[in-house]
Amino acid sequence: MTEGISKNRSDHTWILSKMLGRDLPRQASATTPPDPRQEARVIRGVQRALIAAGDSYGTLSPNALDSTFHWGRDLGDLGTVMPTDGFVALLEGQVPDQTGAGEAMIYGAVALSSGIVDAMVEVQITGRVEAQTGPARPVTRVDIVLVRDFIDLLLAGCAREFGDFQARDWPLRLSLGEPVEERHRLSLILEERDYHMWKLSLELGGGVKSGQIALTLPVIGRADAVAQAPKKLRKFTEAERQKWRAAWGAAIGEASVSLEAILMRRKLPFVEVEGLSVGTVLPFTDATLTEIRLEHVTGRAVLRGRLGQKSGMRAVRLGKEITMRATGGLVPPPEVAPSAVDLPEMPTPLAMEAAPLPPGP
Repeated sequence: MTEGISKNRSDHTWILSKMLGRDLPRQASATTPPDPRQEARVIRGVQRALIAAGDSYGTLSPNALDSTFHWGRDLGDLGTVMPTDGFVALLEGQVPDQTGAGEAMIYGAVALSSGIVDAMVEVQITGRVEAQTGPARPVTRVDIVLVRDFIDLLLAGCAREFGDFQARDWPLRLSLGEPVEERHRLSLILEERDYHMWKLSLELGGGVKSGQIALTLPVIGRADAVAQAPKKLRKFTEAERQKWRAAWGAAIGEASVSLEAILMRRKLPFVEVEGLSVGTVLPFTDATLTEIRLEHVTGRAVLRGRLGQKSGMRAVRLGKEITMRATGGLVPPPEVAPSAVDLPEMPTPLAMEAAPLPPGP
């Protein structure tokens, strides 16, 4: 009987919205509750999102003492999850409208009891949750500012937790909307449809304070929920990987590389180095010049060569190649094409010309 009344009220709401020029989605069809393992997964997901949101607030340390989850209930069950005092606000999301050509707003709700609001204010002003608990008080604008970021973090955490949850049929992306000053009017503000309802009893600051959080999320069609799920990254075929490697190699091959020709290196005792002055002669043999190294400015050797000349200018004739070429599988392509700043490091390309050295002694 209750289900029939709820459905009729939903149809009436939709008809009246059309008469008023408001395009509201129809009530979602009744959903089948998931098996107990999925319900436990839903509760654990919200608890993890709650802990992650609390990590940004130092000593707040929210810990869920008790959690309940009601699957696909109507607005008549709001009283079973809503705290009797504290902060209440709408949650906003979007789903395709009736025509499928645009999007319509859809709403849920979040509520924080006075104990949680007080703890949030205290931890951000004094750095800790105070042991004293005063009487319940009206929520102020300052309170709303100080709890807003926490709720946004909680919603973002829920989006991460349930992005790939197969049984999810509520909006994945929700944001905090307008506060509801008269909590008893919440059932009149929300659209008549099915809602999933969470109630979490928490302790804060290591048990110094306690409170409740309630989440009320609208049920949407499975097609809409799947459309909002994060897109899986497509796996590249081997041909696509080879093409990426070739393009990456061509791009990196155009980069400029500074090289230095090292004619020779000599080790000397420190006392001899201190005695070096203008005119000092450092003898070397011809064999020393047969092992000239072409190095990157970082000191990494690229090629070997020997001293010679070309067109009357001193030059280095490149000879032996130092093994450093990358194998085909050394730098695999990423799952998504990288931007220029994201290209991974690669050994210096070998296809480069040796510039003549300036005239020397």
